[in-house]
Amino acid sequence: MNFLQNLSHYRISRYSKLLFVCWDLLLLNLAIYMSAMVRFGDLDKLFLKDEKTISLLANLIWIALLMQKDSHRIIRIEYIESILRRTIKKLFIHIALIVFFVVLLKYSDISRLRLLYFYAFFFILLVISRYIFMKLLKNFRAKGYNFKKFIIVGANETGEKMRKILAKDLTYGYKFLGFFDQKKKLKIR
Repeated sequence: MNFLQNLSHYRISRYSKLLFVCWDLLLLNLAIYMSAMVRFGDLDKLFLKDEKTISLLANLIWIALLMQKDSHRIIRIEYIESILRRTIKKLFIHIALIVFFVVLLKYSDISRLRLLYFYAFFFILLVISRYIFMKLLKNFRAKGYNFKKFIIVGANETGEKMRKILAKDLTYGYKFLGFFDQKKKLKIR
């Protein structure tokens, strides 16, 4: 068996929220370090009290935003544009909260340019990682892995329309098993 076949036997989806949060925190902290390197040329100013406080707040606020019910949701037939729209919305909320705390706590030593670099890097990293993840997941499903099997109760025109929608594209990750109906024989086109 190859690697993808072995991987498809494990139910990794139950850990998806945790993996999603950890990956985003990795990207967030990478963006913090990249912005410090671009703005200051080194990481020394990143260890000032004000910068550490804002970095901690950035991590905590992002975790809180990700814990909302729609953040980690990946619907099998959802377009990548809606996932990116949801991510960008959370990023704007994050920006507003961080700016609010910088003003509220009167942190005049916080470099506004570094914050701008941080959000530029974080946005780019988030969009690229979401896009790559969705493409890899679609490719994984197109090869026949990570399928959800489904049946339709009621073999009628509505059931046939549902079957066509869900089974038309392998990248959705659905495998049609059949209809349940009280009628013994029914012809469906």
